[in-house]
Amino acid sequence: MKNKGFTLVEVLAVITLLAIIALLVVPKVLEQKEKKEKELSNAQKQVLFADATTYLKERKYEYIIPGNTFCVKVNTLISEGYNSMKAEDFKNKTVKVVIGDNNNYITSIDDNCVGLMDPESFATDSWATIAANTTSDKYNVGDTRCVKLTGLSTTNNNGCNGNFKVRIANKTACEGLNLNSQTACGFVVEFVDIIATHNMNPSGEYKGTQYNYGWNVDGYPSSALYKEYFDKNATNSLYAKLPSDLQNAIIDTTVVSSHGSTTGETNFKSTDKLYLLSRQEVFGDNSSDDTAASSTRQLDYYNTNNNNASRKKQYNGSNTYTYWWLRSAHSNTTSIFYDVTNSGSDSNTYANDTIGVAPAFRIGS
Repeated sequence: MKNKGFTLVEVLAVITLLAIIALLVVPKVLEQKEKKEKELSNAQKQVLFADATTYLKERKYEYIIPGNTFCVKVNTLISEGYNSMKAEDFKNKTVKVVIGDNNNYITSIDDNCVGLMDPESFATDSWATIAANTTSDKYNVGDTRCVKLTGLSTTNNNGCNGNFKVRIANKTACEGLNLNSQTACGFVVEFVDIIATHNMNPSGEYKGTQYNYGWNVDGYPSSALYKEYFDKNATNSLYAKLPSDLQNAIIDTTVVSSHGSTTGETNFKSTDKLYLLSRQEVFGDNSSDDTAASSTRQLDYYNTNNNNASRKKQYNGSNTYTYWWLRSAHSNTTSIFYDVTNSGSDSNTYANDTIGVAPAFRIGS
């Protein structure tokens, strides 16, 4: 009897089946091989984890509290001079450090770590990362970034695609300076753009007195502008329009404001998330008409850039710059607050005028 061979169809079927198996199996084998090659030994991991935790402790991160996660880039550890980090295998990895109870450090390798990162730039870092690294030399006075505000936009040609630009205005701490106001202390961020316009107080009656040009009685914390935008409980609060991650990074600030024409010699104090700058913080000239000048200091940005050009701000794509409010009430009149003009010089304006609002806030933990 003659033996039958395989038909061409049968041979092709077997070849096709083997090809399919190869397609399924070979990549997995290679993947496992590649994964194994990338794995670190337990000894290497222990060294890596030890260096990452030391890195955090040495920087005294204010966010080292139970439950927080840090993502420490090994490239950063290498650049910081940790002797154990020189192996090439380490370079593209990220160490995930989770703070446990009693500040124990729970560590693992996680290339997709989500948490507080090593600082890189003010423009790109998360607000949580910035808040944890406010003293880092990665962030410099004058650095800018874009911020989106819910319900507000601008047509300014500021590179933010309809959003608003902010900049670092201060990094100097105020310990030992005996200042009552915290508004120019630590990591202060201000809006480069004017984000809205409003009067400080309207014309009309206040406490039984008629004011044709508005009033500065009871100062900035009692003004219509403050109640509209800066009171934390205000329906239209500017703070509520900020992204939630930025809200979480903003700290309370003690704000001292000049008493203006109010009877008595006591300046006003409020605790705010966002606030207007004062005359002293922008111009730094200790004007006697600003009764709260000694309570604060000139911001680092304006101290370094003490010229009119640095103080000009724009509103909604206007071809000209716009006047913007300061929180300082004039001490010798019942109707005037200080402001910055469209040329960047100092001025004073009737409270019922509608001009720009450009807030500041402080970042920290």
